Amino acid sequence: MGKVAERPKINGQYASWANLRVKVRGEDTISIDFEDIVAVKYKQALTPGTVPGRGPGTRGDTIGDYTSEMSITLLAGASKTFMQQLKAAAPDGMAGVVHFGVFLDWTPLNGDEDQTIEVEGRGCRLTESSSDNAPGADPTQREHPLWVTRLFEDGVCLIGEN
Repeated sequence: MGKVAERPKINGQYASWANLRVKVRGEDTISIDFEDIVAVKYKQALTPGTVPGRGPGTRGDTIGDYTSEMSITLLAGASKTFMQQLKAAAPDGMAGVVHFGVFLDWTPLNGDEDQTIEVEGRGCRLTESSSDNAPGADPTQREHPLWVTRLFEDGVCLIGEN
């Protein structure tokens, strides 16, 4: 059996405390215990577009293209529960078509105890479920990459509310 992490890693940093909730149709239907979270990764990016000028230079820029993504790695038992709960909420049992929100609150391990970081993923869908069973990998963990419409870090999304 593989070693279980004592604390989850969030964007590569250990957390001293973390709370992860998944809301399907606005209800807290899936709650994941601190001990079951191995890692969470999230990212949002805004790539400005260019407005060409008459010559070789640019005249200006546009808002650009927004992308956001999130990945949740859970212990195998919690992963199974997560998948079953998504299946139960899905039409025809298709767990990958259920839209849900992810709410993550965490405190950095070496941070101020009052410094709680809040991350919200809106319009999420499960895009993959994977386990690496190669030699040296930990088969007790499963990663779940998510498609995310909007990501808010402490209430801020790079492209605002809409």
